[in-house]
Amino acid sequence: MKAILVVAALVAVALARPHNQHIQANTTQMSWGEFKAQFGKTYETTVEEVKRAAIYAENVKLIESMNTQGLTYTVGVNQFADLTKFVFVPR
Repeated sequence: MKAILVVAALVAVALARPHNQHIQANTTQMSWGEFKAQFGKTYETTVEEVKRAAIYAENVKLIESMNTQGLTYTVGVNQFADLTKFVFVPR
């Protein structure tokens, strides 16, 4: 649970908006191709891209879930949406 909160916090910080403003409707609906194009993402192998696409899909689900909870902020896709929570854990 703590690790999910870390990912959520990073996404929230990157795209936090007051609750009375609406995040663009397509922000969390952004396709994998649009995400890669917008953030200049490339991957060394097809295996790596498939892995990152799966992570992206899970993070989008988390974002959409958080945005339905009536919080005082909304979150959206950013340049970190293809990364796992473990990337952000201090070493």
